[in-house]
Amino acid sequence: MDPLLGVPQPYDGHLSGDGKTELAPKAHCLRGFVQRFQGWRIGVSLCAVAAILVLAINVLFTIAVTARYGSHAGLVTFVEGSCTGMQNLSIWLHLLLNILSTVLLAASNYCMQCLSSPTRADIDKAHARHRWLDIGIPSVRNLFAVSRRRALLWALLALSSVPLHLLYNSVVIPSKSTQEYTAYVASIDLVAGNGINWTAPVGSFEKYDDYYEGASFISYDHRPPLSRFRDISSTWDRMSNDECIRTYAQPYVHGHGDVVMVSPALNSSVPMLAVASVGVVSTDGNLAWKWMCTDYSYRVCTQNDLRETSSTWTLNDTSYDSLYSEQYPVQYCLSEPVPERCAMQLSIIIMVVVILCNVVKALYMFLILWHQRSVPLVTIGDTVQSFLQEPDPTTNDMCWAGQNSFSNRDWKGSAKPWHSQRHLWFAAASPMRWLACNILSIATIVAAGILFRMGLKEVTGTAPAHGALGKSGFGEINTREMAAWSLGGTSGLLGTILVANSPQLLLSFLFLAYNALFTCMLLAEESNGYAHERKSLRVSAPTGNQRSTYRLQLPYKYGIPLLIALTLLHWLISQSLFLARVNVFTSAGRQDTNVSISTVGYSVLPLVVVLVIASLVVLMALLMGFRRLKPGLPLVGSNSAAISAACHAPMKDFAASEKSLMWGAVDEKTKHGVGHCSFTSFEVRLPIDGQMYAGDKI
Repeated sequence: MDPLLGVPQPYDGHLSGDGKTELAPKAHCLRGFVQRFQGWRIGVSLCAVAAILVLAINVLFTIAVTARYGSHAGLVTFVEGSCTGMQNLSIWLHLLLNILSTVLLAASNYCMQCLSSPTRADIDKAHARHRWLDIGIPSVRNLFAVSRRRALLWALLALSSVPLHLLYNSVVIPSKSTQEYTAYVASIDLVAGNGINWTAPVGSFEKYDDYYEGASFISYDHRPPLSRFRDISSTWDRMSNDECIRTYAQPYVHGHGDVVMVSPALNSSVPMLAVASVGVVSTDGNLAWKWMCTDYSYRVCTQNDLRETSSTWTLNDTSYDSLYSEQYPVQYCLSEPVPERCAMQLSIIIMVVVILCNVVKALYMFLILWHQRSVPLVTIGDTVQSFLQEPDPTTNDMCWAGQNSFSNRDWKGSAKPWHSQRHLWFAAASPMRWLACNILSIATIVAAGILFRMGLKEVTGTAPAHGALGKSGFGEINTREMAAWSLGGTSGLLGTILVANSPQLLLSFLFLAYNALFTCMLLAEESNGYAHERKSLRVSAPTGNQRSTYRLQLPYKYGIPLLIALTLLHWLISQSLFLARVNVFTSAGRQDTNVSISTVGYSVLPLVVVLVIASLVVLMALLMGFRRLKPGLPLVGSNSAAISAACHAPMKDFAASEKSLMWGAVDEKTKHGVGHCSFTSFEVRLPIDGQMYAGDKI
C-alpha cells in the first residue's frame, strides 16, 4: 500500500540487509513528484488547466464558425434572423463570455498572489532592513522584495488581463437591423382596386419633397407607379391604428417595410400620396416617426401620445408657410412584410487578440510551475511554520507586538504590560486600503446612478415614471439609449469598443481591491482563532498533523460568492454599456453600409441590478468591518514582522509546527517577572492584563 497514493502498489523495491524493503528509484521519483505538486503548486496547475480549457473553447469556436460561415471584412455572421431571438442569444452568449473571463481573472489573481508571496529569504532580507512584507494577501508592496523574474511575471500576467477586459465582451457583436421605408396614405378605392389608373405615379404630400433636413430622412427623386400596390390587400399585413403606431413609432423598424394608411379623405381620382421616406435615424429617435404626429412642426410626439389618440389618428399635410393644410384621418394600415435581418457576428481580429492573451496567460502559469524553485510563504500557516522552525532574531522580545508596532523602522524589543483588546475587523486592513476601496466603489456607484437617471429620463421622455424600467431591456439597442455620436471605419469601431468596455477594467480593479480587503479581515480572524482553539496549521505542503490547502487565504464560503458576484457584475455591465451596431436595409433589401450606425448603447434595467449588487458588496464589507475579534492574539494582520514576533516558541517545543497549536502565555512561571507568549504545542493560557510580557523563552 503506497502511503502517498493510498492504493495497493506492485512490488517495486528490494530487500536491504536487515530485511527491510527499500524503495526503488522509480518509487522515489513518484514520491518526489507528489511532494513537489502540493498546495499552491496544485492551485497554479489548476489555474493553468483552466486557462487551457478557456483557450480551447475560444479556438474551437472561432475555427468552427469561420469554417462554416466564412468571413467578410473581419466579421463572421454566424446567426441571422429574428431580432427578438438575437437579443436573447446575445444575453446568454455574453453571460458565457463573462464566466470565461472571470475564470481567467481568478486564475491570474491566484498566480499573481503566489508570485508576490515572499520566500523566507525575501522576508529575512526585508526584516534585516527593518521592513515588513505582506503575507497571505495580493500585494504590490512585495514586488520590490521578491526576485526580478517573479516581479516581471507578475507584471506580464497583469498586463495580459487588460486587453481581455477591454475586448472580450465585444468578441461577439449583436447587430440590429432597421428597414428604410416609405409611408403612404391611400384611398379605400385603391385597396379595393376600383377605378384606379395603375400606370399613374404616386402623388405626395406638399411637405414631402423637403421633409425635414438632415440625414435622418431620405427624399426620393421618383415615385413608384400605382401598380406596385395592386395586390396589397392580400399580400400586406393589415393593422389597426394602435398596432400600426406600435410598429412604426419606434427608432428601428424591422420585419416591416413600406406602410399604407387607408383614409376616407382620398378617392379614385387621387388614390395615393407619399407622406415620408424614412431612412436611418439619428440618436434623436423621435425624428423617425415625426411624420405621424399631428403637429409635427412644433412638438415631438411620443408613441404613448399617439396611442392615446389612435382611434382619431389624423395625418396633416401642412405647408411650411401655413397657406395649405389638409387632414387625412386614418382608418387602418397595410404593412409590407419583410424578413428580419438581425445578426450575431464574431470579430476575428478581436478574437485573435483574446486568444493571444489567453495563450500568454497559460504560458506564464506553466513558467511559474517550471521556474519557481524556492518555496513562497503563501498562507499564514506557511509563515508560522517557517518562523517556528527557524525563529527570526529581529523580533526577539516583541511577543506583544501587533501590526501597528512596526509602522516605523525602530524595532526594539522590551517587556511591556499586556492590555487585552477586542479589535474591530476594520483594523485588519490599513486606512489607505479602506479609503481606496470606498472611493473607487462610491465613484462607480455614483457614475452608474447618474447614467441610470439620464437613461430613465430618456426612456420615459420626461422625469422618471412608473413602469419606465420595463421599456429598457438587457443590452437592447434603442436610439433613446445611445451616445450622441457615431464613429466610422475600423479605428472608429475600435474606439467605440474600448469606450463601451472601459467599465469592465474598472470593475476588475474593484474586485482585486475588495478581494484584498476581505482577505485582510479574514486573515485576522484565522490568526486570532489560535488564541481560543487548538488546531493544526493550514499549510501548502503538510506534514504531521498539518492541514493541506489549495486555496490561498480567502475561504471558499467568501471567495466563491465574491466570484459569482463579479461574474454577474461583469455580465450586467456588458448589458448596460455595449457596442450598438445598426445595419440599415433599403426597400430593395440591400444593406446600406454608408448609413449604418456604430456607437455606444446603454440600457437602464441592468444598471439598476448593477447598483443593487455593487451596493450589497460594499455594505457587506462595511458590516464585516464592524465585527469584533475576541481578545487574544495581537492584531498581526498580514504583517510578516508581527507574525514573526508571535512565533518564538519555547526551546523545548521540538517540531511544534507539525502539531496542533495555540497562541498564549506559555507558562505561569515567569523569568524576572516577565512572561512570554507564542505559538506552541504546549499548554497555554490567555495573557493576563497588566502582566509584563516579552521574549524570554522558558
